[in-house]
Amino acid sequence: MRNSKLYKEKSQGVLSIIAGLLLLVGASALSAGVSYSDDTAAESDGGNSTTTSTVDSQEKCTWYLTGIQASISLDVLSGGTNDKYDGTEMTLEKDAATDLTVYTSGNQGTGAADGNTECTFYNAKTGVSVSNSIATYGVTARDTIGADDSMNYDLSPTNPLKVTYAETICWSNGTADNPTNAWTVNESPIDMYSALHTDGNVMSLAIGDTLQVNTSSLSERCSASSVYQLKIPAGKEPSRPGNDITFTGPSVVFDVTLPNS
Repeated sequence: MRNSKLYKEKSQGVLSIIAGLLLLVGASALSAGVSYSDDTAAESDGGNSTTTSTVDSQEKCTWYLTGIQASISLDVLSGGTNDKYDGTEMTLEKDAATDLTVYTSGNQGTGAADGNTECTFYNAKTGVSVSNSIATYGVTARDTIGADDSMNYDLSPTNPLKVTYAETICWSNGTADNPTNAWTVNESPIDMYSALHTDGNVMSLAIGDTLQVNTSSLSERCSASSVYQLKIPAGKEPSRPGNDITFTGPSVVFDVTLPNS
C-alpha cells in the first residue's frame, strides 16, 4: 500500500472549523529483568545458567498535528450598511487564532513542536501531507427566533469557502536556529465549494526529506497561519428583518496522509 491515511477529523461550527487532533503511530517498548544464577553448587548438582538483560528502546517517531480550533467565528470585512446585511454582498473573514502545526516527536507524547522527544522511525519511515476538503456545501441561516430558510445558500465556484495559508516557520533536517527547509506549503487560496471538489493541499514533506532519526537538534516541523473567508451573496431578504442572523457553514476536514514511498 503506497499511502496510509491515518486520520480524518471533522466538526461543525458557526462558519467555522474543526476540533483538535493528535496523530499517534503505535508504541514500542522492551523491558526484561536482570539476574545471575548461583555458581556455588557442587559439581554433582549440575544446573542451568540463565542469561537476561534489560535494554531501553528508542521511542518511535510519530507525526503530530496541532492548532486546529474547535470553532472560528468570522467577522464582517466589507459590504452592507453599518456592518448590517442589506441585500448587497457581504464578506466575512477571520484569521485563525493558532497556527496549524505538523511535527515529529516520540510516540509517548511527551514532546512538542518546540522541543521534540528523540525518536526513530525504525522500518516505517514516512513523509506527511495535510489537505483540506469539505463534506457538504450548504450554508444555513438562523436568526434570534428560529431558522431563516430565505437566507440559506449553497457554496459555488464563484462563492466558495476560501482558506489561505501562509508559512510561519518550517524546517526539516534541522532546527529553528539551523533550518533546512524541504517542506512545501500551499500559499494560494484553497477554494472549497462542493463535496466533490478536489482536496486542497496545505503542506507536505516527502519521505526522502524525512529524517530516519530525530534528535533535539535535528527534527521536522512546519507551521502555517490561516485566514478563512466566506461571502453572503447579494439578493437575499431575511424572513424577519432587523434580527441578528447566524450563518453555519460546512465542516472543513483535515486529511492527513503518510506516504511510505
